[in-house]
Amino acid sequence: MSGKIQSDVGDYYREASNIIEAVLNQYVEGENYGEGLKEWGFIAIILKSGFDEYYPEIKRYRKKKREVEFRLKINYKKFLKGNAETHLKLMAESVLRSFDLMREMNIKDFDLERLTSDVTQCLSKYLK
Repeated sequence: MSGKIQSDVGDYYREASNIIEAVLNQYVEGENYGEGLKEWGFIAIILKSGFDEYYPEIKRYRKKKREVEFRLKINYKKFLKGNAETHLKLMAESVLRSFDLMREMNIKDFDLERLTSDVTQCLSKYLK
């Protein structure tokens, strides 16, 4: 997980992403979801209006490397005005959105449904 983050929300993003990443890693560590995907990359884009237009959302599957990359926007104003709970919720929603977008990629030999179910379960406490 990484980000293109406006400096005034950088600390909030770092705190939320560290928590989300740790929870994800702990939950899926050692699980086998198939050989079709080996790496999931997620880059959050949280930028003020005007700056964000230079960073479009990206969804990409590299079949040879068996990796996906997502660069997804998170609403800057909501993130800035939110508390720690809101930050975690926005991050969790964006991560889950990446799994929805992954459906369009038709990745062979990969159990997307099980991974999505596992990730939804581990992030459910942040989605309330």
